[in-house]
Amino acid sequence: MARQPTQNLSPRPVHLALPKHHPFDLDFTCDQTHPTLVVGSSQNYGLGGKGRVDTFVEGSGRWQRKIGFEWKDALFTLSCSNRNPRTVVTGAGDGTCQVWCLSDAYTDPISVVKAHSKEVHSVRVSPASSSAELFASASWDGSVKVWDLSTSKPRCTFRPGGYVYDVTWCPDSRRGIVASGSSDGTLRLWDTSLCDATLAIKAHTHEVLSIDWNPFNANQIVTASVDRTLRCFDVRAGAHGLPLWCLRGHTLAVRKVRWSTQQRGTLVSCSYDGNVLLWRASSEGVHGAEAVVPTSKRDQVSADQRPSTRSTVASATPAPQPQPQP
Repeated sequence: MARQPTQNLSPRPVHLALPKHHPFDLDFTCDQTHPTLVVGSSQNYGLGGKGRVDTFVEGSGRWQRKIGFEWKDALFTLSCSNRNPRTVVTGAGDGTCQVWCLSDAYTDPISVVKAHSKEVHSVRVSPASSSAELFASASWDGSVKVWDLSTSKPRCTFRPGGYVYDVTWCPDSRRGIVASGSSDGTLRLWDTSLCDATLAIKAHTHEVLSIDWNPFNANQIVTASVDRTLRCFDVRAGAHGLPLWCLRGHTLAVRKVRWSTQQRGTLVSCSYDGNVLLWRASSEGVHGAEAVVPTSKRDQVSADQRPSTRSTVASATPAPQPQPQP
């Protein structure tokens, strides 16, 4: 039987008005006093037209639009600064990255970088504890690039090949490691201080669409794939290490996965099957998912589709969990 979540989840969605635009990515600013949600969107499902960055502030029980900016091409991805609550980075279909100041005093980006030759599919800002604030961008041109956020100058260029769908930073900023997920099914780690590859793991037989580093364990990365599964890897096991666990609950490709930064062992995934699933991990395995946002009764996860309370890959033994080393 699936373990119940520790907090109740409201079934009522919050509607944010984005006239004639379709949302592609969202993030919260680092302002904990006045929570601000930033949404990146595009016209015509990103197939053509312009993109927008809109901010929403919670007040009187509602999320109200505060300010917005427009870009000449579709915006597919964004990431908020972990130091400055007014700074956000976006990635566009024209291969550029934009740095925005979330203020009424600005109407255009404060910086634009011609980052890639094809669509920018993912951007991520480095952890707040990093010695310098950087951001990484991943593109369908087969490259991952690292930039200085304050100067918009390049630091490193990595070439995993194929389409690079997602990029994420190691939460232990002392390591300076970036991870990427690609169309060849590979999870790769890159050292930004040496500008060199450190590890490549054949995570899936199909495309890796999304990855995320466990914010509470700098040795664990979760991957999401076209093969409909989620897998968690301990990077200390090396290139041939088996996944710690494999989750099966979606019926179509898993589009995005993210660990909770507030609740240890909690992660959420969304899929082209129209479901958002909440998972709870522990040292004993990963417990059954709860359908948070099913699109219809037909799409809800039934009991026989949910992973068991010991949903680990056969012959994969969980690795010991010492504290991360610098």
